[in-house]
Amino acid sequence: MSSQVLVLYPRTPTSTFNKDYYLSTHMDLVKSVWGKYGLKSYSVVETSPESGSPYAFITVMDYESKEAFGEAVKDERTKEVMADVEKFTNVKPEVVTGGVVARG
Repeated sequence: MSSQVLVLYPRTPTSTFNKDYYLSTHMDLVKSVWGKYGLKSYSVVETSPESGSPYAFITVMDYESKEAFGEAVKDERTKEVMADVEKFTNVKPEVVTGGVVARG
């Protein structure tokens, strides 16, 4: 069963997020480190402040399986991915994982 990993970046009065760096540098790093472990694709959603969402950005990563993501995070370069977060935001992201039960 395919699996999704959602990375949720909270919106706070003092939060910052460098979208250009995230899209052009951080996600390239993510692909280079985790791509070999079954990362099939990703989507980045920028929510509207008017939506009332507590999250400014949401990234959805599609993996071949939950086991594939489990192997990805064990890679020694995962520390590099995590250390890169402070280069584009000052908030700690929330991570949610789950199996895909339907697609339309």
